[in-house]
Amino acid sequence: MKKTLTALALAVATLAAVAPARAATYSGDLIIGFSTTSGNDVIFDLGQRSALTSGETWDLSGLFSSASMSLSGTPVINWGVIGNKNVGGTTRTAWVTGLIDPPTLLGTPNYNALNTPTISIAGGSTPLLPGGSITGPASDPNSWNTQTILGPLSGNYVNAYQSPNNQGFTSVPFWEVVANGSSPNQLGSFAFANSAIVTFPAVPAPSSHSLLVLPPLFFFLLPRKPPSVACNPLVPLHSTTTPTPSTPQHPHYVIP
Repeated sequence: MKKTLTALALAVATLAAVAPARAATYSGDLIIGFSTTSGNDVIFDLGQRSALTSGETWDLSGLFSSASMSLSGTPVINWGVIGNKNVGGTTRTAWVTGLIDPPTLLGTPNYNALNTPTISIAGGSTPLLPGGSITGPASDPNSWNTQTILGPLSGNYVNAYQSPNNQGFTSVPFWEVVANGSSPNQLGSFAFANSAIVTFPAVPAPSSHSLLVLPPLFFFLLPRKPPSVACNPLVPLHSTTTPTPSTPQHPHYVIP
């Protein structure tokens, strides 16, 4: 009996060690997913949007190895980032990757429509924690492939909002959309390399120096109109005398 209990305890400990980190409810973490539309998909929790730092990287090579997903470029890997959260309990906000501006969210119904599939992708009733991952068949109902690529149901993410996917080893813009009808705001981009390393470079803030200098330069670089002869006070308007030609004046530019 003692040996049986010991073996059972070891089995439970082993399962706990390999099980993905899970939370009680989805807390709005960013989720990155990968799929070749066959074999296994990989889903990874990047953590909260507010915790992102420019230049942050994640090495996912171990996940690709465990999922037997090739990094050779064949078949092509579809990948993207999604997430949403009611920030501060008042501002419903979604985040998504995409080569073009994502659709605006007009209010709570639009937000809820994408929130439901996001919860399913992130693990349902026991969602991932930062650094946690899910590896499973691309044919599963809540796989990255089914939810964001195939979309057989109207409630799947790709139909409720848009596809977040890009293909191959490249970078894709990362957007923030507040559910109040406002325009999307690009926060930066996510890059995926053939080493299975994901990087987040943020959009650099505009230089205050350029904002101060450019307008004066633009003003002074405008060509100045040369004075006409008719406006020359030294030549009468009705004079019959042909004025002596003066040196032609050309538009000139002043660079301060």
